[in-house]
Amino acid sequence: MIFIACNKDRLEVDPVNEFLSSNYYETEQQISSALIGAYDPIGWSMAFGQWISPTMFGEIRSDNANAGGDPSNNDQPGWQEFDDFTNLNTNVVTHPMYRRNYIGIARVNALLELAELETPAVEVYKAEAKFLRAYYHFELFRHFGPIPVVTERLAPSALDLERNTLSQVMQQIVQDCEEAAAVLPAVAPSGEEGRATKGAAYALMGKAYLYWADLKGDDVTLFSQAASAFQDVVDLGIYELENDMNQLYQLNVRNTAESVFEIQHNPLWSSDWGWFEGVDGNGMIQLCGIRGLCAEHPEYEAGWGFMSVTEGLWSHFLDDDHYRRDVAIISEAELAQDMI
Repeated sequence: MIFIACNKDRLEVDPVNEFLSSNYYETEQQISSALIGAYDPIGWSMAFGQWISPTMFGEIRSDNANAGGDPSNNDQPGWQEFDDFTNLNTNVVTHPMYRRNYIGIARVNALLELAELETPAVEVYKAEAKFLRAYYHFELFRHFGPIPVVTERLAPSALDLERNTLSQVMQQIVQDCEEAAAVLPAVAPSGEEGRATKGAAYALMGKAYLYWADLKGDDVTLFSQAASAFQDVVDLGIYELENDMNQLYQLNVRNTAESVFEIQHNPLWSSDWGWFEGVDGNGMIQLCGIRGLCAEHPEYEAGWGFMSVTEGLWSHFLDDDHYRRDVAIISEAELAQDMI
């Protein structure tokens, strides 16, 4: 008879081939990597098998754009439902947008709770994280109204959270922006454009106050606070309007003098259909590009025609304001001419 035994310490060991939340967030490099992960959902063009775009969420529900796509009107049913105002809580586009923002919030909360290292760099990382938490909550509010505010890591069992009130949501957004602005630099480090700055925090705070004031019956005090936040952006002395509006839409122009916070998309489509969240490029260019122009120009990829401009938006521009209209809207004929 043979007996084999070992002590408990030999059975309960930490994995050596992966990090856990309990043994991560210990160095500046690890915390920086976690922060990059918290930024990541902002740039997703697709998630959980669906195209997602905050711009499309707003424009297709407005009078500015139709869902578009294939002329059959059956292309991307989730977006067609948005266009027709028939979307229910089963809409396939709604869930990925909702989850995208809460994934970002969860990553932020993990960093803020678990990163105990105290260095000047980590202080800035945490300020960026607070800006991101405000950003994700604001995006959720814009699309879904008062939503559950989440400022701590949640247990897997915390599945049924109650919605917070309008004021509670906005108070949290403003608080995170204020705390972020107090620490963030005025300008992002060279070569790291796209990171949150003091101006970005002030600007987001101002937008939050504007929404809050409007929904509180044109509250004068809240409007005043919005104006104060926007004045803080101006007083930084960093930003100015471009003289040529075309510069905002040029292919190779990024981070102009007008840019306060700009998503830094990779110009390459660096993913396949099996991993939507890994797309670093702006997939909306493909989705919303004009259809059917590439028969004579095979060197170009045909667009899929979503978020097509309505005639109402086109005619909304005044007769003497063709400059802004022609910069903001490109017609099929104009694009064809550019391709010659």
